[in-house]
Amino acid sequence: MGADLYLEPVYTENREQWEPLFYQAVMRRDKFPKGSRDAKVAQKEVERYFDKMHAQGYFRDPYNKWSVLWMLKQSWWQDVIPLLDNDARLSVAQTRKLLVMLEEQEPGFEERIAGLRKKDQRYFRGRYRALRKFLKEAIDRNVPVRCSL
Repeated sequence: MGADLYLEPVYTENREQWEPLFYQAVMRRDKFPKGSRDAKVAQKEVERYFDKMHAQGYFRDPYNKWSVLWMLKQSWWQDVIPLLDNDARLSVAQTRKLLVMLEEQEPGFEERIAGLRKKDQRYFRGRYRALRKFLKEAIDRNVPVRCSL
């Protein structure tokens, strides 16, 4: 489980481009016996197309210790849900507000990740950059963010 965020026009166009290839790869994979070498190779192709379907207009944050929002001492439920409209969307104004809320947490974020392994620090910094980029893209495109929390 996790928080799934979408820039619908971008996500929809990208998903529609890759979805047919994803389903073709699934059908190819499913022709092989489970656990076979061929099935494992085919599964890699399925995963590649799945990743491509979600490469644009989409951001996911897990509900576990790898959550970048939790590392920023924010909560999808307590801090973000109150910003949503009745259609579970962050308006552009609310997206700006969320971005400011996150930026205010940066000093503590850096302190919290300082004690982690270098690999984990890179992970959290990368996820934070990706989240900021996603939110800024929504603002730049002037589109709301659909949230599945």
